[in-house]
Amino acid sequence: MTVMLPIKTTFKHWVNDLNRTLPQLTIPIPIKGVDNWWDWVNQFIDINHEYKLPSGNKSTFPETEDWVKWAFLFIQTIQTTELAG
Repeated sequence: MTVMLPIKTTFKHWVNDLNRTLPQLTIPIPIKGVDNWWDWVNQFIDINHEYKLPSGNKSTFPETEDWVKWAFLFIQTIQTTELAG
């Protein structure tokens, strides 16, 4: 499994690529875009509650651009779980 790194890409493109690389997860469409990525993360976590996915709350990631930091944390997390298989 190779998840696209969130470098030189948009939030929407990165999320859409997750469907290809992580078919075992249900990936919601980021309808509201990057300006509401925190809501997307919460929805993503709720839908995939059987996996321990990292939180993307605004207190930890206050800036819109912080989706990239969260994405790296997400990638790091899934590489150390059963999703890596």
